[in-house]
Amino acid sequence: MKFDGETSWYIPNMNSNRSSSYPISDLWDKDFTYCFRFKVDWESMIVKNKWNIGGIVVRNGANFGVNAVVGIDDEGEILKAFESTVWTSKGEEKNSAGFEYVDPDKNICQSIKIDSNNSKETINWDGWMNCCFVNGYNLGMTLYIDDYENSLSYDTQMLDYSDSWLWVGCCNGFHASSIENNYFTGEISHIGLFQKAFDEKDKQLFFENLDDLSSLNNYDLNPITLSDFKKITPYKVYDLSENGNHFALYDEEWASRVWSL
Repeated sequence: MKFDGETSWYIPNMNSNRSSSYPISDLWDKDFTYCFRFKVDWESMIVKNKWNIGGIVVRNGANFGVNAVVGIDDEGEILKAFESTVWTSKGEEKNSAGFEYVDPDKNICQSIKIDSNNSKETINWDGWMNCCFVNGYNLGMTLYIDDYENSLSYDTQMLDYSDSWLWVGCCNGFHASSIENNYFTGEISHIGLFQKAFDEKDKQLFFENLDDLSSLNNYDLNPITLSDFKKITPYKVYDLSENGNHFALYDEEWASRVWSL
């Protein structure tokens, strides 16, 4: 699937017709993993005199997921990076990460980054890459790009992401939040979300079965949604996990009608 910097796909936090057997709203307070195979069109993402962010797989609101980042460093060279962020509460209160403003006096943005200055030998930056984003609930997160990894432990409680939608191709597709859209430019060939913190064996199993993602339903991986972007209509990418979590193409006109009801 190609992403042109203007389009995005999503899974809502709750399915209005109850067709999902595992709604995305149930995923935030458990261990989970995102796996996907992708490549970035870095040249198209470059914005003059600005660092540009493209959301690849992200929960909106207080953005939580994997982003591509590109800009020009102090030496005039193009710096490419991947960044994962999560917001946590400073106190014991369970603050929401959904659609409201996140108060920086009550919450903390925590992030990890992998950039082209420290991982040129292990990442094929201009070709196809494998990514796994592993989150242990209230414990920490690890970002794997090919054979490189970076980790962060949480020392405070994660925000409540149950109201947040899951986006592929941006950080937040709602045009009313255009400052946070952060569209991705590139390609994604396979994607899977799992209610499990993957270990090395699990990661290997995913990428060894790209030709038949539905076979992953036979393993102890707890898939939430799976797609190779082959079974598709103009507005829907079908979920191979049989949970009914199909990705839908975001359409502003349709969304405006829904939000006005």
